[in-house]
Amino acid sequence: MVDDMKKWIFLLCLLAAQYSFAGQTSIYKFNWLDEDEKVFVIQNKEYVKSKRLGLDFNFLKSDSSAYQSTNGFTGAMAYYFNEEFSLDFTYKHYMNRDNVDYQNLKKAFPTTTMSPLLRKIDSAMLVHLNWIPFYGKINTFNSIYYFDVGMGLGLGQFKTSSNYKTYQTASEAYEQEANSGFDGRVFFKFHFTQNFNFGFEYSYTGLKAIMSADKKETMIYYNDLMIGIGFLL
Repeated sequence: MVDDMKKWIFLLCLLAAQYSFAGQTSIYKFNWLDEDEKVFVIQNKEYVKSKRLGLDFNFLKSDSSAYQSTNGFTGAMAYYFNEEFSLDFTYKHYMNRDNVDYQNLKKAFPTTTMSPLLRKIDSAMLVHLNWIPFYGKINTFNSIYYFDVGMGLGLGQFKTSSNYKTYQTASEAYEQEANSGFDGRVFFKFHFTQNFNFGFEYSYTGLKAIMSADKKETMIYYNDLMIGIGFLL
């Protein structure tokens, strides 16, 4: 599923490159005009965000661990200072379960008490500063679709669980810890009404945590793909 969503993100990037506009005006060149002549085309803002509050709810798919299948959901509240910049507060909740690789590993070594060292992402609380430079529209025969393309960078605290203290024993107990990290995001939002939109998002996250038996901290990275709905108040 993650690979399929990455393909959709790539296709949307191509659409953004072809149809997006950085500002309210752009210059359109006509071949039959003199070289000194210019024609300005106004890109009207059909859906505006400035000075408004936004709420977003997403389903997510994550590759946070090689031995876990991770799904989850997110909730975010954003304030749009203007059409290009916003600040949001995001909460992510992750649900982990042992995947096929983990089950095959346990079947291959049924008599051993050892398990792989795991670090599960349980939740995250983040603050993002977002830049939304592209607003565009796709013309079809029957309708016009308006969309935003943006990116953001955030910092926050992550709650994670790890068995690094017990993975070589029969107990295999997990302990929860708090870790600091960053989150970079790219998102697309398609507007259907003045108050309702539908979006895709990709985020790349890094945090510092213990990932070895010698208890040394190292950076770990993972990807989230999200799909959901948004509301502008």
